[in-house]
Amino acid sequence: MDTTIWLIVAVVTTLLVGICVGWLVWGRKTHVEIAKPSLTDAVAAPTFSRVAMPRHQPSLAELQQQLSEFNPPVSDTMVQNPDNLMQLKGVGPRLAKTLYDMGIGHFSTIAAWNNDDIRRIDAVLGPFAGRIERDEWVEQARFLAANDFQGFSKRFGKLGTDVS
Repeated sequence: MDTTIWLIVAVVTTLLVGICVGWLVWGRKTHVEIAKPSLTDAVAAPTFSRVAMPRHQPSLAELQQQLSEFNPPVSDTMVQNPDNLMQLKGVGPRLAKTLYDMGIGHFSTIAAWNNDDIRRIDAVLGPFAGRIERDEWVEQARFLAANDFQGFSKRFGKLGTDVS
């Protein structure tokens, strides 16, 4: 029995020493006082930040609805004989299809756009927004509508896709 008591005393003493050493090493923290910010601090450094919201990608139906006031009714000749809009620099197959689906199928239509038309169409182009002005579609379309391929080449370089 004597051995058991000494064993218990040794274990309890070891635990108490361990707790005391642990408190001395890790438990003693300096007291940090947190001051309330003043009103001028709150105004100078607001605590909120702006969160970038993802842009809504309009569907084809939404694009057509938004452009319905701009587009004249699509004629049979426009559907049957559209120009190859991929000849415009910056217009690939996906963008050309989007334009065709909106009823835009001729260079003469694009060449006639004014700033309001450009703004209205650019607003519904989704990921292609900004391409009209950046790639100068109206100017390119003026050359192509007039069949001035030489003038186009001098100003914009070689024609785009030459698919008939």
